[in-house]
Amino acid sequence: MVTAKMLQVEGYPSRHSIIQSIVMENIHNSASVHVGELFQLLESEESPFNISKKGKAALEALCKQHPTLAAYRPHIERSLSVRILQKCKSFYRNMKLSKLQTMLQFYNSVSDVERLLYECNREGLTHTTINYHSNG
Repeated sequence: MVTAKMLQVEGYPSRHSIIQSIVMENIHNSASVHVGELFQLLESEESPFNISKKGKAALEALCKQHPTLAAYRPHIERSLSVRILQKCKSFYRNMKLSKLQTMLQFYNSVSDVERLLYECNREGLTHTTINYHSNG
């Protein structure tokens, strides 16, 4: 309820109402340039390629400029990765795990990417299947 009062949202705020309040009040542009860029990538960018490329650079710069925000890095990395996965469905029907791992720059191994896919499927954030028998 504290967030609702702060953003002047009636009742329990939904993600949509919080984002809408942030945009209406232009709060994201009042913060650091890198915070604003990350917000724009997560909420407005349609290209998973741009999210991947610009997201990593903005996060690196943010953590360098504000070391105290580095504690949030894993959460921001996961948010960027989930958004990349969600936006990939507009560009791909099938994708090799190696290509996906290249786009998900925050994950060092295929098993980490597989774990992310599993978690996103379990939480209903994406719907993916992995075909281990395909050679293509």
